[in-house]
Amino acid sequence: MSELTRANIVGGRIKLTQEKTGAEMSIPIHPKLAWSLRRTPANGIGLVNSVGGQRLSRFALYRLIKAAAAAAGLPKCCTPHGLRKAMSRRLGESGATNKQIMAITGHKSSEQVDLYTRKADQIRLSDAAINLLTPRTRTEQKRGKPRERLPQNET
Repeated sequence: MSELTRANIVGGRIKLTQEKTGAEMSIPIHPKLAWSLRRTPANGIGLVNSVGGQRLSRFALYRLIKAAAAAAGLPKCCTPHGLRKAMSRRLGESGATNKQIMAITGHKSSEQVDLYTRKADQIRLSDAAINLLTPRTRTEQKRGKPRERLPQNET
């Protein structure tokens, strides 16, 4: 991330080499990031620079992300690596397949993605499974609709 420049942005995509796996990546720029990039003046060569326009070192970028997380009220355990994990989880919650997630995160195997998306998969799969049981009773089959659902827990 600290090595990225605006030259890495080509045709609405960020082209990079994933540091951890060495995978060559071309990732579409999310509309919110595109909006932010359009409104942020180029301040130096790097995509993320210091106030003075100097490229940030890896460690400086790490500290910047940690400070932003603290300012947002997130727990101290939130780290830059956690962003990759959070992206995996959010993609899983949105229904992305492991291969789709791997295309964004650069993971080489689905085992690590499985760890990140286990809860999202469990929720989605349990919803799909319970829907296989409706309608459940003969009365419900005759009426054509299931009985009312239980109230949702507000917590």
